Amino acid sequence: DTLSRNFYALAAATDSLDFPKTNWFVTPQSRYADLTALQHLAPVTLRAALSVSARNDSTFLTVTLANAGVAPAFMVYLDWRKAGGASVVPVFWEDNYFTLLPGERRTLRAWCHSADLGGAATRLVVGGWNVTADTLDAPAAR
Repeated sequence: DTLSRNFYALAAATDSLDFPKTNWFVTPQSRYADLTALQHLAPVTLRAALSVSARNDSTFLTVTLANAGVAPAFMVYLDWRKAGGASVVPVFWEDNYFTLLPGERRTLRAWCHSADLGGAATRLVVGGWNVTADTLDAPAAR
């Protein structure tokens, strides 16, 4: 079983600290890391499949995402929303803001208190840094 996943974007040029201006609580930076290469990531469209189930007073959403593109899908986020557009809160995700490499597939689960859905239909918004945003209607809970 996987215990942890970590993905790092390393800068072309790292931060530079201005040590002569250090005081007892901070060392300021004289140059910030150069992450501008992230602006040039190719757009990615993810394939998604959803299922929803209910048990007792909880509703569970399972989403499988696949990156069939040639670029990483960077900082992918998932937002479970009510039909009116408001985010379901609280919602408890296994993970969020993650990266999918080309050819990678990942299944994530979330749950919420069924009462917080108000009996309405829900949707899942999938987006990310270079991910073409998509909204999927969630099927009714089984």
